[in-house]
Amino acid sequence: MKKKTTVAKQESQLKAQSGIKLSQLNKYLGLLLAAIAFILYANTLNHDYTVDDGTVMQNNKIVKKGVSAIPEIFTTAYRKGFWDRNESLYRPLSVAMFAVEWQLAPENPAVGHWVNVLLYVLTAWLLFRFLVNLFKDDWLFAFVTTLIYVIHPIHTEVVANIKSRDEILCFLFLILSFNSFLNLLDKAKPVYALGVLFCFILSLLSKESSVTAIIIFPLIAYFFRQHTVGSSIKLSWSPAIAIVVYLSLRFVVLKGISNFNEILPINNSIVDAQNYFQQLATAVMIAGKYLYLLIIPYPLSFDYSYNTFPIVDFSNMKAFFSLAVYVFLLIMAIKGFKSRSRFSFGIFYFLLTMSIVSNVFFLIESVMAERFTYLPSLGICIALTSVLFTLFKVSSIVKEKIDINKIISTNRMFFGLILIVFVVYGGMTVARNAKWKNNLTLLATDVKTCPESARIRYAYGSAILIEQALKEKDHSKKMNLLDKSIEQLEKGVAILPTYSEAYYHLGLAYKERENYDKAIESFEKASKSKTFTDPQFFISWGVACGKAKRYQESIKALNHAIDLDPAAKEAYLNLGVFYDEMQESDKAETSLMKAIKLDSLSDGAYYNLGNVFAHRNNFVKAIQNYKKALEINPANEDAVNNTGNSYAAMQDYENAIIYFRKAIELNPANARALNNLGVTLMLTGKKEEGEQYIAKARAIGN
Repeated sequence: MKKKTTVAKQESQLKAQSGIKLSQLNKYLGLLLAAIAFILYANTLNHDYTVDDGTVMQNNKIVKKGVSAIPEIFTTAYRKGFWDRNESLYRPLSVAMFAVEWQLAPENPAVGHWVNVLLYVLTAWLLFRFLVNLFKDDWLFAFVTTLIYVIHPIHTEVVANIKSRDEILCFLFLILSFNSFLNLLDKAKPVYALGVLFCFILSLLSKESSVTAIIIFPLIAYFFRQHTVGSSIKLSWSPAIAIVVYLSLRFVVLKGISNFNEILPINNSIVDAQNYFQQLATAVMIAGKYLYLLIIPYPLSFDYSYNTFPIVDFSNMKAFFSLAVYVFLLIMAIKGFKSRSRFSFGIFYFLLTMSIVSNVFFLIESVMAERFTYLPSLGICIALTSVLFTLFKVSSIVKEKIDINKIISTNRMFFGLILIVFVVYGGMTVARNAKWKNNLTLLATDVKTCPESARIRYAYGSAILIEQALKEKDHSKKMNLLDKSIEQLEKGVAILPTYSEAYYHLGLAYKERENYDKAIESFEKASKSKTFTDPQFFISWGVACGKAKRYQESIKALNHAIDLDPAAKEAYLNLGVFYDEMQESDKAETSLMKAIKLDSLSDGAYYNLGNVFAHRNNFVKAIQNYKKALEINPANEDAVNNTGNSYAAMQDYENAIIYFRKAIELNPANARALNNLGVTLMLTGKKEEGEQYIAKARAIGN
């Protein structure tokens, strides 16, 4: 009997000792989450720059200086290198990283994508470690919460868009500061207070929205370390110092806490609300959209600007239902405050971190953005995990050794649901990443999701124009692309009739389409709602006027471009062209000589100067300038053809024929050169051959 008892006792002890050590399990789970993060976003590594990347990378004059610009970056506003305007953003940390990346690999988006993905991988690992610490080794709750966060499709904008590095860094350093704060509470060592201070300042320097975390710190002490409300607040002195340091830096750099003049409807359509109640109702309705996407993240869009959301009041069902949901969540959070429930903490965390971007308490420069959920979504993940644990009666399992098989077998339905969420959310994330490959793929997708967004219509039309139409050599394909661009831009200005930038690009598209009257009309409308300081705007306007034979308007626009930029060589070149057409030969010559002085390698300026001399019947000087143009650009077929014309005018038919043949070699479909060669051959007695070339020219012309 004693022997049987001993054997049973030994078996019981062996069972107790079976399983994996908690510390080892946490290590493996952290690595698993990091691997999942990498796998989900690996398909973004070879993506191009998209949408706002240009404002902080390839179109940012300060960033393109490289590492030498870092002191300037820390003493200027966020996008100072992109535009010269007042703004209330001070986020030097991510911009400094972009400068380093540009120094190492300019014009290479792969570097930025790799950094974003690797930082997200690090975030996955650190978030799990922090939550294990927060929930006192409740590894399963920490794992499920982190898993939902990592695979959530709403984060694709942040990771796939290089510009959103500010969001990644902000959250990453916030996690580190939270973890240091927990260690400070548990171990009371001053070094952890310094950790909180340092990491929280870095979070704020990444993006100012983490300022709301000043209330999260005492909530952590209250909910998870059982401190009273009063002591929780007192213990949060180090993040309070960090806030003071950050706000002081911000004040010095921006010359104030907030530094922008006005919020435009294109950025935040809520400014068009007629009264405060409409403003609040619309903001609450949009807050409901955030909640919806945090549960059902489909379809997603990079932009929700004017007029995606109409202005509403609380008679609108979406606004009313959203308000009811938020009131319910707040009541539930308050009810769970005394019992220190995880659900309550998650909701408070979400509401507090969301408040600064919600437009409920004050308006910001954006109506809605999925990236704004990057920090607040952790609260929803915690609350959702809490609900799932309650529904499926999953108990917190904190032991020295964990029997994974037993835990899974006793919670099959729970793990089955988590697997379904993993497959669905993970699949949606990978699929959404593919849309971020480049501007055109993203815009072509999102214009269907948010067809009433004036900005998406503008961005899509502009992308087709700049990235495709202006680069297309085939005339028929180019015209087709211009028509597609015009269609999108016309829809953009129909949604927002004061959209100056859209009218500008619409003018460019019509100019390229050779519909000059429509181009001029678009430029005029663009100038009504905005004072343009870009000389290129007036150059394009001037060219359209000149092509339409509205010469006085053309001269006025081109001279204004020169007023804005005395080195605007393109303006001088076009002044020369149109003065020549106006038969004001001296002014044409003066303008073209100025263009050559500004750019001695402008084949266009020499070519047009040749035209001026040809129109004066000074063919010797005309030929000299045409040949100078050809030295710079041997492929300038117009210069080759007009050299032939000048020789022909001088009755030097032998040289004329040589140059006409060269023009045809450059472009066998050059109808003018074919016709000129044919006529010249006939003048030299080669009638049959000449007629053949004239016939070819007519065939092309038809």
